[in-house]
Amino acid sequence: LRLWTPLTDIRHELLRQTIETLQSLARRAGGTTPFVLLSQAVEELQVRALLRQRQDRTAERALANLDQFLEAARAYDMRGLLAFTSFMRMQWVDGQRDMEGRPDTEQQSVSIVTMHSSKGLEWPVVIPINMGTAPQNRVAAALDPTGRLHVRVFGRHAAGSEVAHQAEVAAEDQQRHRLWYVAATRARDLLLLPAFETGVPKGSFMEKVGLDLQGLEAFAAEAFDGRLVRTEEELNTQDRERFLTEAALIASRRVRVRRVTPHLAEAGEAVPQQLPSPPTGSDEDPDVPLDRPRGGQARGLVLHKLIEEVLTGELTDDADVLTARAAILKNELSGTSSISDLDPAEVACTVRRTLGLAEVAALRSRLVPEYAVASSQDEDGTETVTIGVADAVTLNDDGSIGTVVDWKSDVAPSPATLAQYRGQVAAYLEATGCEQGLIVMMTSGVVHHVAVDRTA
Repeated sequence: LRLWTPLTDIRHELLRQTIETLQSLARRAGGTTPFVLLSQAVEELQVRALLRQRQDRTAERALANLDQFLEAARAYDMRGLLAFTSFMRMQWVDGQRDMEGRPDTEQQSVSIVTMHSSKGLEWPVVIPINMGTAPQNRVAAALDPTGRLHVRVFGRHAAGSEVAHQAEVAAEDQQRHRLWYVAATRARDLLLLPAFETGVPKGSFMEKVGLDLQGLEAFAAEAFDGRLVRTEEELNTQDRERFLTEAALIASRRVRVRRVTPHLAEAGEAVPQQLPSPPTGSDEDPDVPLDRPRGGQARGLVLHKLIEEVLTGELTDDADVLTARAAILKNELSGTSSISDLDPAEVACTVRRTLGLAEVAALRSRLVPEYAVASSQDEDGTETVTIGVADAVTLNDDGSIGTVVDWKSDVAPSPATLAQYRGQVAAYLEATGCEQGLIVMMTSGVVHHVAVDRTA
């Protein structure tokens, strides 16, 4: 038995899986550092879970020793894995002993990590630091939409190179927004944001996102007693016997789970519900002018965002207010396809016209935007889970959903597209149990009614 023994020659399932994992790790050895590779090995081979199961009461010390072993590999980032393994073997042969790791090291320490490496982790308290400095734009090369590589030569741009570099800089700026989201959501109990006496420095990381520091309550360190911070995780009382019992119960159900997300049907996901047939006759309003605006993803995003903010009360439906907000959203979506065709005034007019439609105006006072919908149905051994976010719903006095409203920004939808939209709304009606759904075509002002026949 060797590392590269063909997997087809190994009949023991667990041994074959282990060798397959080790072979995959070995192929990555030449392209990463020993610390990263060993950390991946610990993760993929479930070393921490196995230590907790085997060591019982001494698991914390074993895990601390594991972390200490991984930390020792950091010093061999340049020398490589072979040098590290040779050193560890020499230590083992010579009987060299080292101080064991402290089980409470992680609890009684402060971790300093980058935003990039914090993804997937969390801490009770998070304090972003060095947010007053300006990020460095190190865009040396850029790709344009055609896949052509642009590089400055002697500090000068070739034709089209400057545009490609500006687009790359804008993409990096959007990446910093996403990094801020990662950093801010790592705090489990308390997030402390630094304040600046002279205001947020221009061009700094802190300026990249609209954090209302002035509107936040100042942190009173002298009054903080730490009671809000959870320091102990819930004890796992599941033993092997209970695990086997629960596993047998799950296996006995033999239920297949199918997930349906209705609003993703626009991206190609099929909606399994039977689609209601569109009504006979023309769905188009003959009074709609022929000089319609150009549609696109950017226009749809801005329309949905504007009408959401009006319904939440963040915006009024005043034309100037909506136009100014649409201009801001257009600027934030710079780089998105079809953004150049977006007219803030036209978008504002479309939102106001939509809110003035008779069907929408009758429901407006009760409309709740961006409403999460989830349901589960069992049929013939298959559990269908419907999960999605309806554009807007009305709520009855008992909290149940009365009407599902779906905003659509299409300029000239085809009959097949309208049938697909009906299927999406029908899926939400099935999930919520309500009787009525509306497809509101914001551009044309046409409202399609959708109902589900539950008598069958």
